[in-house]
Amino acid sequence: MMPRAAKAPTILFAASPMAIAAMRSDYIDPIADRWPDAALSDQIRNGRLVTLEVMTRDMAVADASESVTEEAGVVLCVFDAAATRRSVDFTTELLRSAGLPAVCIVPDPAPWRQFQHGGIIFESNRVEPATLAAMLYALGQRQQTVSELRREMDVTQRCESTVRNELERMHEELQLAASVQREFVSAPAPKADRLDYAMLYRPVNFVSGDVCCVRDAGGDVVEFFLADAAGHGVPAALLTMVLMHSLHTISSRQHRTLDPKEVLAWLNECVCRHCQHFGWFATAVYGLLDTRTGEGVLAGAGHPPPLMLGVRGKERRELMTMGPVLGVAEDAQFTDERFRLEPGQPLLVYSDGLECAFPGASDSEPSLEMRERPHLRYLHELDQELETCASQPGGESVLEARHITRRLQGMVDLQVGSLHQADDITAMILRCVPPGAQSLRSNPDWAYGEA
Repeated sequence: MMPRAAKAPTILFAASPMAIAAMRSDYIDPIADRWPDAALSDQIRNGRLVTLEVMTRDMAVADASESVTEEAGVVLCVFDAAATRRSVDFTTELLRSAGLPAVCIVPDPAPWRQFQHGGIIFESNRVEPATLAAMLYALGQRQQTVSELRREMDVTQRCESTVRNELERMHEELQLAASVQREFVSAPAPKADRLDYAMLYRPVNFVSGDVCCVRDAGGDVVEFFLADAAGHGVPAALLTMVLMHSLHTISSRQHRTLDPKEVLAWLNECVCRHCQHFGWFATAVYGLLDTRTGEGVLAGAGHPPPLMLGVRGKERRELMTMGPVLGVAEDAQFTDERFRLEPGQPLLVYSDGLECAFPGASDSEPSLEMRERPHLRYLHELDQELETCASQPGGESVLEARHITRRLQGMVDLQVGSLHQADDITAMILRCVPPGAQSLRSNPDWAYGEA
């Protein structure tokens, strides 16, 4: 194969109208004579010569910029003493926008030195032809690399724009999905006058793998439900939709109030039937609470046990339940756990995201239970704080469900890493207010994650 003949860079010579006549004798021929590659001198002499007035109408610049994709394009602009500052500014910006390097000859280059960037160089009209030839040669050599980089940048920017548009579309879809999920899982406040409840809801992403609700179950009885699908994000949120739809279906089809263990057995069957081949599973707690007597019953499916807070000397205990996670075995069996809330005593139901929000205990912790489940120490501190505040004059309001969830949220916010939580955090507080007390029913504030 014959070697490809060397080729000089495409040089566009441009001058002000007053300097165009002497352009060849003063610049083109001397530069060609001193060109580093003597074999290319004739190609330099044949370079295109235009006036700056023509070039600033984009005609010559457009022709020269087209050559940048194939060859190294360079411009030599000669401004005479009559050239205005505006014309110099306009010309150099035109060259920068076209991606063309240039040497601009001006009577006094000092005021323009600060604008030397993007391949634009300002020189005096007393510069030696050999120096000009070296400058144009160097700019031509670098221009091929610059052009390749510009092409790669253009491709990168187009790709980035496509990715950004796709991310914005996904962002909008996730926001819509979050709104749909919150509308789907939210319900009107129960009508039981002696119920006080509030929720803490803090998803990791737009949509959550946690779901919770409190609904009327007839008379003074309310049902409460909290489930935590494995993982978080869209897949987990889809499973919560299956759970909520199944819960609504069984509630509307039955003519009697089902025991919690029966409800969980139905939900487990639904998850196994529809989601088992995806490998999805969830933990859950479902319970019934008579707000008049404080008596309740609940069942759990591999979920953290609800906690009866021990404020005002009341019994503080966890409600342990036996039952596997939903979606593993279709014939799984669940058991009921009965309890009784004293008037004003809070019941805390939460997902395992709350456990992960608190750091592990040190080896010096004397209690084995606290070492294995360190979040209990923080819940014990919450108990003590509520006890102290409630014992002060007018402190009874601190036991309201909304105040407890806010204090619980404050404890979470104080932990290291609270701005980048590892799992969805959901908790609900339920209380049966004493007879004659004003109803404190509330709904969760989904936007800010507190009641």
